[in-house]
Parts: sequence; structure tokens; C-alpha cells
Amino acid sequence: MALPQLSIWQPGDGLRKIKYKYHVCLIVIFSVLIRLLFLTDRYLWCDEASSVLISRHSVDNLLFHAAFDVHPPLYYLLLHDWIILLGDSIAAVRSLSLLFGILTVVLVIALTRWLANERTALLAGWFAALMPMAVHYSQETRMYALMGMLTLAAALALMMWIKPPP
Repeated sequence: MALPQLSIWQPGDGLRKIKYKYHVCLIVIFSVLIRLLFLTDRYLWCDEASSVLISRHSVDNLLFHAAFDVHPPLYYLLLHDWIILLGDSIAAVRSLSLLFGILTVVLVIALTRWLANERTALLAGWFAALMPMAVHYSQETRMYALMGMLTLAAALALMMWIKPPP
């Protein structure tokens, strides 16, 4: 009679985890590079300039102006502080959305890993890193990259609450 397995450890688990983390890092680095590629090639267009203009105001004035905008003020408040930290150059103001776009890729990987497996998570990460619409909105000074990131974060939080960890 054989003894039951007391451990869930399998030979090669350590190497598999290292390879998975390596691939996740590769996807994140690639998503940073592809989003930086043409970040400053275009001028700010009307809506982007509006976001910067609203965000340059003091917080009180910003909230007053945001009350007349169709978008909630969270992005403007974040951009306000971002401009204080990095300035208002095209690269600086667009880098906030770039950060949200990169975090979106990480959240896609995490959520897919939670729902499926590592291989599927890596594939979903590559799709998220390369998706033209995601890259485009990661290079705009608008709230769309933030919206995508917060939606994925909420979905991941819900899945973590409902489903036990893999």
C-alpha cells in the first residue's frame, strides 16, 4: 500500500514558475516599449488639450469645471497631481495613460491566470499588449485607459472574492 501524497509540489514547479514570471516580465517590457514608440509624434488634439486645461486648475476650480463635463473628475484629479510631478509636456501628460495601459496588461494577465491557467494568461497578456485600441488609448491624455484598468481591477477583485485562489 502506497502512502498518499502529502505535498502538492511537483518536480519542475520551481522552473515553471520562474519561466512564467520571465514571460510576464517580457510581456510588460514589450508593452512599455510599444506604447512609448510613437508617444510624442502627434500634437495634443482638442479633447486631450481640454483634459490638460481642466487639470491645470486648482482642485476647487477643477471640480467646478468637471461638474459640467460628462466624465467623472477622477482622471482630472490624477492628471492634476501628475502635472505637478512631471510637468505638462506632451510626453509627461500622456505618460499617465501609458501607466494605466501597462497596468491594464498586468491585470489582464492576473485575471486570466485566476480564471484559467498560466499559458492562457500569457496569451491574453500578449493580446492585451498588442491590441491596437489599447495601445492607442494608452497614448492619449484621456480617461479611457484609466477606465479599462479600473474595470479589470474591479473584475479581478470580484473574482478573488467569489472564487478561491488557483
